[in-house]
Amino acid sequence: MTRVRWPAQLGLWSAVTVIGVACLVLTPHWLLSLALLGFGAVHCWRCGWRWLLIPLLAGVIWAGRYTQWQNLVQPPAASTEPAGVTLLILPSRLKINGDQVSGRAVDQRTGEAVWLSYRLTSAAEKQRLAAAATALTLTGQAAQGPLAAATNPGQFDFARFAAAQYHIGRQVTLAGGEWQLVNGSNNFIYVNQISEAIRLWVARRVAGLPPHIQIYVRGLVLGGSSDTALAQTLRDTQTKLGIIHLWSLSGMQVLLLATALLVVAAWCRIPDEYARWLVFGALLLYGTLADWPTGVTRSVGMFALARLWPRRWALPTLDRLGLVLLIWLWWRPAGITQLGNLLSFLLSFCLFFAPVRFWQQSLVLNLVSMPVILAYQYTWSLLTLGLNIILIPVFNYLAFPVMLFVTLVTIGGWTGSWAGLESVLQAGDALLAQWASLTGGRIASGALPGWVFAGLLISTLVLAFDRPHWRWGLGAGVVLLGGVCCLRAWPLTDRVAFIDVGQGDSSLVVGRGNGPRVLIDTGGRVTFPRAAWQERHYAAGITFNVLPVLRYHGIQRLDAVFISHQDADHMGDLPGLLAAIPVRRVYVGAGMAANERLQQAVAQAPQRPIVTELQAGQQVRIRGMTFQAHHPHRPGTGTNEDSLVLTAQIHRRRFLWLGDLDKAGERTILKNPALAAEVIKLGHHGAATSTDHALLAALQPRLGIISAGRNNRYGHPAPATLHTLRQAGVPWLSTAEMGYIEYIGPLWGHDYWHTAMDWSK
Repeated sequence: MTRVRWPAQLGLWSAVTVIGVACLVLTPHWLLSLALLGFGAVHCWRCGWRWLLIPLLAGVIWAGRYTQWQNLVQPPAASTEPAGVTLLILPSRLKINGDQVSGRAVDQRTGEAVWLSYRLTSAAEKQRLAAAATALTLTGQAAQGPLAAATNPGQFDFARFAAAQYHIGRQVTLAGGEWQLVNGSNNFIYVNQISEAIRLWVARRVAGLPPHIQIYVRGLVLGGSSDTALAQTLRDTQTKLGIIHLWSLSGMQVLLLATALLVVAAWCRIPDEYARWLVFGALLLYGTLADWPTGVTRSVGMFALARLWPRRWALPTLDRLGLVLLIWLWWRPAGITQLGNLLSFLLSFCLFFAPVRFWQQSLVLNLVSMPVILAYQYTWSLLTLGLNIILIPVFNYLAFPVMLFVTLVTIGGWTGSWAGLESVLQAGDALLAQWASLTGGRIASGALPGWVFAGLLISTLVLAFDRPHWRWGLGAGVVLLGGVCCLRAWPLTDRVAFIDVGQGDSSLVVGRGNGPRVLIDTGGRVTFPRAAWQERHYAAGITFNVLPVLRYHGIQRLDAVFISHQDADHMGDLPGLLAAIPVRRVYVGAGMAANERLQQAVAQAPQRPIVTELQAGQQVRIRGMTFQAHHPHRPGTGTNEDSLVLTAQIHRRRFLWLGDLDKAGERTILKNPALAAEVIKLGHHGAATSTDHALLAALQPRLGIISAGRNNRYGHPAPATLHTLRQAGVPWLSTAEMGYIEYIGPLWGHDYWHTAMDWSK
């Protein structure tokens, strides 16, 4: 009888083929998708044409699972009518921010994963939830609807992330409800109840650690991430430096834990055939407690195939990785589109081929990760090269073991001081923050076209692993990356973008060639007085809207920022902007330079901009583009009535920005006979106090732009304003409906508009 032998690397290339299919369905990168699909299929065919059935079967299974997943995460229509729900709540998956609770939950009626948004009703309720020691149920009347998707280019798309990572497509919103302990009525609930109790016990043990140690323990050992402001700051720093993928190498803790347990078992003289299963059981428990992050899932799967798979059917390392990837793709059909997941498997693959010497290994991992980081983060620092050479072995051979030791002794009950270790981590993170603030040596590619991303990835793989052709890989990579960066530095189009900053204002103007990069207002969050227990703490909104847009367009510095007036929704995020990127000048209305918040923002900036006041009749020329001030006519204090009003000719259109100017102010600027505009950024978010009939009649604009937040408490844009626009025959676009709105003036051809709605389609 002929024995069928599994061809070497068939599992790997089958997985590559399925990834090609997945990328073809899930991403716009069709060239890379076809390359992966063809490359994987050809290698499978080389194993024998009959073996093509393996990737074909795997592809069919993935397609079926993808269809099932797509039906599961299909977002429902928003419902204003509340309906009764009962949710299974695991407190470890929740984030409490003031009186707001959010996180994953399970609808007990359907078994479907949902995203919970809950408003606490009292400080006592908040304390009871924070002290919960096991799984809970929440019953109440809830409004249901889709998760919030990205409305600006480059912005983190939470709806896409939740669907890909957690199979969630629905948000459940409650204000008050009844909390109860879970009744373990079935095995699923009973297992969740027990695992959640253990998870919360471990979390409370770890919560007593100093803040920096706690972040590293959660990220490297427990497989989760911290939601604190410090943790977000560290993630931002590591993203700027291009070393965020170091967390994707997590899974090393699984290897260390498994090795330690096997040594203990050998010391206890437990036979190997039993020890392997005991260790596997311990790893399953660890994965459950850590909520199965990708790195842990991959490592536990690799251990199972290496130590538990029958030896007569033993698989090579790459086949084990391929088989684990296929199983993971069945579990999370769209998960490969997320940066952390992609890097976790890609870098594990590269480690198999990477040189043994750690500095060469670091260089290879850094090269291969660069195109991926550029595709997702739009920027990459040259400091990354040196940092990775240093930090990869530090993470692998020092940070992982130390944090594992800290975790084990802390869970064991040791309450000693970790002040020395905390000081070391503080100093290291402070040094990284200083390096991240350096503006030199940073590559700003902006959004990569699909064919450029495919070419860069292939070039870096050739450069890293194909020694006979490394010069071709280097040359192609330099040409592709240099070409994209040149087009970002000297674009071929004029651009005006009205950024969706919620209930606020921010516009970006980019001139073609060596033209200006200008921001008009920064947006910001308006806060209202709350009780101490209700106070919510948020990262600056600019990190989620304006800065991602700037990175998406490859903008590393701004020539100017115009601030219309002092309100928080127009200049509240100026400190965050000045801290993030260099700005040459800040222009404000006459009299506003003395504003205390403006002076503080400028004083705290790493590179202080020059502040210049403007009033009606003055002009500012920036790299060939002229901005004309039409208001204020006299110095003021920065109120709505003192708004700085600007016009500028951009490509074939003349734009007018009104700030929050009221109707009386609008009638005042009409006294200037030279005032003209085809596109008006309407005043005060479309409030009834602005947009006078006389203004529209005199200017006869072709389009009005309204910047307002969805479902804002002010009712903007006001029905009276929309009625005025209809009467004047002026069409309008609103960020509350369309999200990001952009005007494009190409070098040749017709100018055009598009919005975030176009991208979503």
